[in-house]
Amino acid sequence: MAHLLKLDQNLRIPIEKDAVVLGRSPAADVHVSDRKASSAHCRIDRTKNGYRVSDLESANGTWLNGKRIRRQALKAGDVLAIGTLEFRFEEPLARRATGRQRQKTDKAYLDLESSFESFLRASGHDDREVAAQKLGEKSREIAKSLVDPEVQRLRKLVSWIRRLTDERDLSRLLSLMLDSVVELTGAERGFLMLLEGQQEGRIRVARSFSIEDLRKPTFRVARSVAESVAREGQPILSTNADEDPLIRSHGDTGALYLRSVVCVPIRMGKKHLGALYLDNRFERGVFRHEDLPFLISFADQAAIALKNASLHEDARKARKEIEELNKALRGRVEQQEAELHEVKTLYARASAEARTKYQYDAIIGDASVMRELFFLLDRVTDSDVPVFLYGESGSGKELAARAIHFNGPRRHAAFVSENCAAIPEPLFESELFGHTKGSFTGAVADKKGLFQLADTGTLFLDEVAEMPLGMQAKLLRVLQEREVRPVGGKKTTPIDVRIVTASNKNLAEQVRRGAFREDLYHRIHVIEVPIPALRRRPEDIPLLIDHFLKEFEAKGRKVPRITKAAMSLLQRYEWPGNVRELENEILRACTLAEEEITAETLSEAVRGAGEAARWHGRSLKEAVKEATREVERSLITEALRTEKGNKSAVARRLGISRPTLDAKMESLKIPRYPA
Repeated sequence: MAHLLKLDQNLRIPIEKDAVVLGRSPAADVHVSDRKASSAHCRIDRTKNGYRVSDLESANGTWLNGKRIRRQALKAGDVLAIGTLEFRFEEPLARRATGRQRQKTDKAYLDLESSFESFLRASGHDDREVAAQKLGEKSREIAKSLVDPEVQRLRKLVSWIRRLTDERDLSRLLSLMLDSVVELTGAERGFLMLLEGQQEGRIRVARSFSIEDLRKPTFRVARSVAESVAREGQPILSTNADEDPLIRSHGDTGALYLRSVVCVPIRMGKKHLGALYLDNRFERGVFRHEDLPFLISFADQAAIALKNASLHEDARKARKEIEELNKALRGRVEQQEAELHEVKTLYARASAEARTKYQYDAIIGDASVMRELFFLLDRVTDSDVPVFLYGESGSGKELAARAIHFNGPRRHAAFVSENCAAIPEPLFESELFGHTKGSFTGAVADKKGLFQLADTGTLFLDEVAEMPLGMQAKLLRVLQEREVRPVGGKKTTPIDVRIVTASNKNLAEQVRRGAFREDLYHRIHVIEVPIPALRRRPEDIPLLIDHFLKEFEAKGRKVPRITKAAMSLLQRYEWPGNVRELENEILRACTLAEEEITAETLSEAVRGAGEAARWHGRSLKEAVKEATREVERSLITEALRTEKGNKSAVARRLGISRPTLDAKMESLKIPRYPA
């Protein structure tokens, strides 16, 4: 006879093949309709030593007797779990009938044989066909009686206990405990109470008791019974609760319509943890005294599982506390690192300022990039090497060149500055090297060139990239020979000049494009000093504005106060014209403003940039919503002022209903009489 896979009382699946696949796929030998089952979940193989189950790399695993397995031999009574379904592996009927069950079977079949002979005698004839039919009916009755309910319940108990010991989450464990005992006993209702604090009972989980039931005064009977069992550790069982003096001593059982009650303590050694309470309002005798050892055993095992889960929960909380402490510690360390970094930065700035050999009062700025500039200027000032200043127009290149000269050893000589972009090409040579009388039309007298004027001093050539290529060659010769010959002259004049050049163009890129001589580039580009753009140091904008306002005031101008909103816009603007553009903006604002410089006083470019920066990083939907709210707030506020708080008039003016106006005023928090 074939072994069986038993799903429930009515469904038994014979194992008739050497290999049987269980899974969710329709092609599986045993179809498992559970969403947690894989298409081919596991396989049962017949071997020479019996049967073996193997997991087929399923997603949720194959479980045997409450433990996850990969491959394991099967024996009678094993419980195979796939998802939420459980199969019991059983031997053939004839093989299972052993011991007491075999005696029961033998007696049943002897009775069947006696009944068969009695039937033959009563019938008076040898009707084997009718006798066989009667025998078949009797056999089916015997087969049903062979399954011992007590054995079934014990197997269920073992299965539940395995599941309880595997569960670590406390809340799920409590629900599992109550669900299991309700199913095993057939109770109608139940709850699980745990003792907390000063032996105060707290119901942690309940079945078939609603929240309203738990709050009703009539629930005091059940609660009182459970608290008594939990504290004293003695079980209570009543087959007729409404007439039982022990139950009635806890209150009026008629109010709860109790019939059957059982309550067992949950204990761990001498420590009382709580109680399991079960009852039935409709049937007497649901619970038997024979059930008490079973329920007490279950409660003892549940107490162990509860203790394990509690320890696991304590460990989890401890780990969480440690993680939170570590997180707080990391935050504190990060904060200390940030503070240390700030201190180092301040120290570096202070040190750099302390090491600054010269004063740079003419250059307004306290940003870190400006401190770096001052430090670099200190290093190049005392030397005589050519310096190239690279920066955008209006960033202050000439101020840096003047600082190099007036802080250096040549400060007592002349500082000569010239913008190469402003010199007409025919006059370039004459401007730089000078000319003699009559050397060209209009040369009515001898004239010294810039090199001669700057002799023993500094010559600053701004926008040097704009110099024509032909002139670049002549400049290179002068720098190499250190002497000049005026236009039309025959004699050369020695010169002693320090060259400082500047440009807003990348000279290396100009060399690659053939727009600037490489040999001249190497001659003048010995040290490059980058001049930071104003947008890289927005923290310096208030300092610069204050400087400009003081200059205007010194010239007798009336200086207005600047609002925070205007200052915010000025600091958000990119300033493509740098410091020069900022100075012009402040001059314009001072001219237009009366008492103070507001956002409306500033130019459209500055206001537009501030508005764009305001919406930067927001989605279109968010920006439109916020802009709409601002427009609505402005229009409603102005209308309320005009109509002096008359809401009906405001609604008509705006073309909306009175309820819509009220809703918008409430949403936008607009007072009826705005200031």
